[in-house]
Amino acid sequence: MSLNLHKHRTNSDPYRTQDRNAVKDVVILLGLFLFSLVITLPTIRRLDVWFDEIAIILQLNLSFAGIWEFNKLENFPPLYSWLLKIWSLISNDPNWLRLLSALLGAAIAPMAYLLGKESHSRKLGLLLGLAIALSLPVTYFSQVVRMYTLYILAVTVSYYAFLRALRTNEWKAWILVAVANTAGFYSFLFSLFVIFSEFLILVWFYRRGWRKYLRPLVTQSPAVMLMLFWVGTLLTRYSVHQSYISEKADLRSIFNAITYLGTGDSFRLEQLWLVILNFPLMVGFVLGVKSGYKKAPQFALAAIVFISLGIIIVKSFTGSTLIFDRYLLFLLPLYFYLAFYGWLETVRPLWRRLGILWIFLSLVWTQIHYHTHFIGVNDEFRYHVFYRSHVQEDGHSSSRMAAAMKERWKPGEIIIHYSRDVIRSLSFFPSIYYNERALPEYIYSVEEVPIFCGQQYLKPHERLASLKDLDPLPESLWVITWGPPDHLAYNTPVAEFIRNQAQPWIKKEDLPRELYDTGYRPDDAIGIAGITAVHFRRINPSDSVQTAGVIDLSNLSFSIGHKLRQR
Repeated sequence: MSLNLHKHRTNSDPYRTQDRNAVKDVVILLGLFLFSLVITLPTIRRLDVWFDEIAIILQLNLSFAGIWEFNKLENFPPLYSWLLKIWSLISNDPNWLRLLSALLGAAIAPMAYLLGKESHSRKLGLLLGLAIALSLPVTYFSQVVRMYTLYILAVTVSYYAFLRALRTNEWKAWILVAVANTAGFYSFLFSLFVIFSEFLILVWFYRRGWRKYLRPLVTQSPAVMLMLFWVGTLLTRYSVHQSYISEKADLRSIFNAITYLGTGDSFRLEQLWLVILNFPLMVGFVLGVKSGYKKAPQFALAAIVFISLGIIIVKSFTGSTLIFDRYLLFLLPLYFYLAFYGWLETVRPLWRRLGILWIFLSLVWTQIHYHTHFIGVNDEFRYHVFYRSHVQEDGHSSSRMAAAMKERWKPGEIIIHYSRDVIRSLSFFPSIYYNERALPEYIYSVEEVPIFCGQQYLKPHERLASLKDLDPLPESLWVITWGPPDHLAYNTPVAEFIRNQAQPWIKKEDLPRELYDTGYRPDDAIGIAGITAVHFRRINPSDSVQTAGVIDLSNLSFSIGHKLRQR
């Protein structure tokens, strides 16, 4: 197969060194950037910061060297945390911190436009830029303090620069490839698949022109040397052990990953909706691969997809899976690119228009669904189906509960966060963030808190394995749980049902029994959305004066935003 590395010229698309429409390009780039911000910014303040965001925000108290060392315990390198630390010099307000992700996310659409224009036409670039702006994963991760918008932006720059470098062999293009790949590597390590794929493609394209290797070799060598600083961590730390990721892959996980790159929203796993909305993207992708395999730019981009996916799928079916939707976001620009390319190359104009229109109707519908079902869709992105019921109303139940605790707490009391496995971290970390660790708060966990649940962010005294660890026992304390207050009941028929059938994990993490055995009885409770705070005080059960005011947790109902009331 003979591949032409030069631009594919058409009558409507100027593949020229000098672009006569620079002003038009600037207008389009600026328009796509602003369009992305218009989609993202209105909801950037709508939810409290949550555990995944706090995991990065807590690093801002460290030095740059400290962030480097600390991230060796994390699932991502330090570049985003470094940028956020610089950004936080202006303000530590969480919404200001989120703005960095929003700006990085808004820059992806203009970069996608340049990718499409460089490799095909301004029309493809504009379609790709608009689709990226409407992409739900990009929208979501533009609203949270996470590294994923930087990750997608870096690989998109790499794709653009790599195609340009293959076409022109310019020094500046190869330098941009090196910078983008280094940034991608230190944003998220799945960028390695991009780097490896580009290397194989380079070898293939330059297989008959060895002299062309000089510039890529000179420019990429420093980038590789910079990446070597993280190789030790890469080889020893990164795995899916102690993680919520499934240990084995299956065909369903592949389907879910594909639809995630498309609409992003699982629509509560309504398979029919997933198929209908993602169908034009899937068909367009197949058409794009079929139409472009003999054209250098499209062949190169498709090769990145298939080389990366091939490695990921083989690894996932032979060991622990790497098929985890948000980790595969580096493929999102290529998936949209090949889908639009496929429809644009369709011979029949009617089918071409219908395919492109269907894609945009799917993306617009997904955005509408996102903004009209905001809490629920965010629940899907956060991978915790219980989140919806606990941050309902205005999305600020965590911060309101933290404020309530600050107001109700009395000297000598402690606050214990008690829920099952990962949920306790979703309760504990927002609370210490909003209260700035000013209150004595503990996370109750008999065993060590897993790393993916924030073990590395805990201070030595903040994990409570048993009330016996407290010396002396406080006269009163608060217990915060994500769920109804009857989780904390003991020695009642309802409590026994919960412990034996509904919530058997309680027997392994038996704080209710410990409280009961050490003389604590509930005398007050408040509920905000699905978060409950119960106040316990130590009493002498034989003293009728002390037992006055004790409430039955098995017989409480929620009065959201107010004190819980007895049925």
